[in-house]
Amino acid sequence: MAAIILAAPVSLPQLAVADQVINDDLIVDGSTCIGTDCVNGESFSFDTLRLKENNTRINFTDTSSTASFPRTDWTLVANSSANGGGSYFAIQDDDRDRMPFLVEANAPQNALRIDDGGRLGLGTATPTTEIHSVDGDTPTLRLEQNGSSGFAPQIWDLAGNETNFFIRDASNGSRLPLRIQPGADTNALFINDDSRIGMGSANPDASLHIRDFGSNVGIRIEHAAVAEWDILVGETDGEFDIDDISTTGADFRFKTADALENNPWEFVHRVDNGLGINIATTPGGEFILSDTGDLRVTGTITSGGPTCAAGCDAVFDADYALPTMEEQAESMFAARHLPTVGPTSPDQPINLTEHMGNVLNELEKAHIFIAQLNERNKALEVELVESKQALQAELIASNAALEARLEQLEASMK
Repeated sequence: MAAIILAAPVSLPQLAVADQVINDDLIVDGSTCIGTDCVNGESFSFDTLRLKENNTRINFTDTSSTASFPRTDWTLVANSSANGGGSYFAIQDDDRDRMPFLVEANAPQNALRIDDGGRLGLGTATPTTEIHSVDGDTPTLRLEQNGSSGFAPQIWDLAGNETNFFIRDASNGSRLPLRIQPGADTNALFINDDSRIGMGSANPDASLHIRDFGSNVGIRIEHAAVAEWDILVGETDGEFDIDDISTTGADFRFKTADALENNPWEFVHRVDNGLGINIATTPGGEFILSDTGDLRVTGTITSGGPTCAAGCDAVFDADYALPTMEEQAESMFAARHLPTVGPTSPDQPINLTEHMGNVLNELEKAHIFIAQLNERNKALEVELVESKQALQAELIASNAALEARLEQLEASMK
């Protein structure tokens, strides 16, 4: 049977007496209008096929009956059929009553475009990457977990503008946990395949590797309500500083061996659980603090000196109120400690510098008392030489008593 060729546009009448079945190919040489609102003399302009009525649909009904063949029915839908419904173009999955693809009326130019390289443009006719989004104010990608699978709802936004690129936690007050400003250096943040983090370095050699050429390379640790500390490497001589920024200068400073070839120092957590500070080239420690609080220093200890509130060397001044030996003894025995030294109690902290100054003050008093006793002894020796033989025994006994008293005093001073 030969094909039927229509040489003029076809406009189907609104009323048909019966279905027309064409048992051969249908070729229309012109344009075709299908629908109840097509009119005789329809103006097609450049349209080849027109659907014209108040509900326009193109349905694809798959009649496959074998289970292994695909057989989903699809419909191209133009606008909702409901009063007050939406204006859109959609592809509908008829078997599941879903519209996986829908374009609303008044969508902007190039709202969705796929170029000849498979690149997806959102708001652009010339996508330059696999997904290219263009907008006049903060183009954004939203990732929303809606709770439909039983997990808690959560919304994240990836966005960027002239101020920064950021990740926004839209479910929690639109907080911005990550922000990158325009102009940030290459490798400002880099994570390698060993999970090492580089800041300014694409080859991190430690868990956190910071590399910079600024005046001071470091880390600031800030408690917003309490304090701020800096950990820095200085640009001048490479010293390592730990600073409380509320104070001037470095609170802790560590330096390597300098141009004078001085030996570097080591801070060591010792096998005996103590802290050791020593020159790297020498065994043992110049300074060792044990885990029980014992301190050992191989050299001398020099402090800033006592305040000398008790007088220190002022005992030798003419206006110093030096007590008599009797007053000193009475005060000492009543207080059960040396007056200017103060009590010494077990397991109580002690200010070694002040304590030593006060001990030396008491020791100088004792030497003054010894000198006084020595003068008395000299006087007694003169009296013994000049005294009569009858009094010699008594003087000797008196001297012995004085010597015993002196020994007792010296013993109590030790």
